[in-house]
Amino acid sequence: MAPFWKGNIIHGFVGGKQDERGKYLEGQVAVVFVIDRFEGDWAVIELDRLTFNIPKVLLPEGAREGDVIEIKVSVNKKATAKRRKTAQKMMNELFEG
Repeated sequence: MAPFWKGNIIHGFVGGKQDERGKYLEGQVAVVFVIDRFEGDWAVIELDRLTFNIPKVLLPEGAREGDVIEIKVSVNKKATAKRRKTAQKMMNELFEG
């Protein structure tokens, strides 16, 4: 079995925005999983025989065992910059105050 992560390649990768050379842009990932089962408030999802637990509330209404789901992840640069600015302000106040 191939490893889930191999360099920057993610098995089950389905896409994202690409540059003119066809390279996927940094910070954008989409991965396809299968819902294996539900355990209480958790969904057990599977990719390449590896399983992960995610809260059921994150799944679309009506999702069932055996459904193929796509999880997209991206970096929110605006929110990241805002959090960093707030953290820096707090550190400045703590160490300079």
